Amino acid sequence: MGVYTIGENLYRANASRLQSYINELPNEYLDRYNILVAINGVLEGNAFRTLNKELNYNGNIACSGSNSLRVMAHELGHSLGLLGDEYATIDEIHPDFSITQYFANLDKPPTVEDTKWNHFFEIPGYENQRLWSGGDNYTSGLWRPTEFSVMNSLNTDIESNFFNAVSREALVKAIYNLRNIPYSFEKFLANDKANSVNRSFQKNTNLESTCYGIQMEEN
Repeated sequence: MGVYTIGENLYRANASRLQSYINELPNEYLDRYNILVAINGVLEGNAFRTLNKELNYNGNIACSGSNSLRVMAHELGHSLGLLGDEYATIDEIHPDFSITQYFANLDKPPTVEDTKWNHFFEIPGYENQRLWSGGDNYTSGLWRPTEFSVMNSLNTDIESNFFNAVSREALVKAIYNLRNIPYSFEKFLANDKANSVNRSFQKNTNLESTCYGIQMEEN
């Protein structure tokens, strides 16, 4: 594939090689694709867009080291689900609240009731989907749905092996969009396995066996 580095833990794949694979796609998928590039012997990863994509954040290509399924899931969260980073290392207020328009899992609502994911608030089994301060690398100014998740990659807690419900919904929406399947929240709830996963994750410490909390119906 020809992967090269552009900085510390930042990678790009050979654009012409990627394009040759993209060109083999059926015409109806040329604007609806997502690519995962696994880099042998590498732990970190990142997501980026091909040149014909205009969105400013995330990407439709994820590069991930083959040594970590968690990093692979995190980078696919960026590229497929258009999810933002939920970790924070800069102890400051985020300078640009407008970026929340790009991310399903980050918000800056005027009130709690206006939060993007407020549709989870009253549903049994989703009590942990609330508002936690910090996201997009800043400790305040933005809110994320849960304290830990796979998009909060700086934590080693077992919860960080899983996507939270807000992120799972975004990923399911993205998959449905790629397949031209109509989405409904009721359908998502019927197929989502959040209750059983959330109640059992503390007993499951084997990362190789986790499914990251995504459950799709069989077609």
